[in-house]
Amino acid sequence: MERKQISRPFELKAIDDNGVFEGYGSVFGNEDWYRDIVEKGAFAKSLAAHKLKGTFPSMCWQHDPEKVVGVYEVMQEDDYGLYLKGRLLKDDVALAREAYALMKALAVTGLSVGIRVQVDEYDRNSNVRTIKEAELWEVSLVTWPANDLARVESVKGIADVTGLERYLREAGGISRKEAREIVHNIKSSMRQACETEELSRIIENNISILRG
Repeated sequence: MERKQISRPFELKAIDDNGVFEGYGSVFGNEDWYRDIVEKGAFAKSLAAHKLKGTFPSMCWQHDPEKVVGVYEVMQEDDYGLYLKGRLLKDDVALAREAYALMKALAVTGLSVGIRVQVDEYDRNSNVRTIKEAELWEVSLVTWPANDLARVESVKGIADVTGLERYLREAGGISRKEAREIVHNIKSSMRQACETEELSRIIENNISILRG
């Protein structure tokens, strides 16, 4: 069976002084640059197997199994994607301290999932593959994700944009395509925004621009 490393949209809420962070390591229904889409439920069997063993997929650095930088303490599927909560072992592992510093500085902003594909479906018309079941081995912090949306964004706790795409769709009047474009623009703007109150202005500006 195929082993694969795929980058999924990663929306990090915050990383605290202890190196604890939470967010989404995968968003269901999102197509990456390799034309892969992960279907809801794809990780369910693998996560159940980990639960029986009392384990979690590894937290690696750049997909190197010899460079483990922390541990995941919560990992589960919901309607939106693969929710996770992890902790960098920055007090005990030198590389974890480096990873923590790089994440805080937004120098490393990617996340990539290491899987073994078990069941998939390929659409010859669209050239898109849907991954229906996958064995989840690890979730790595990476420098260059395959999906440009797979970025660590709010590491300083400036503002929380996790779930914003879903909120915009559910609020009514915003399509999935429009919501993704708004979130992408907001994240780009937030790299330069320094105050929490900037978020509302950025959202309003992007909706106005998109809607013309």
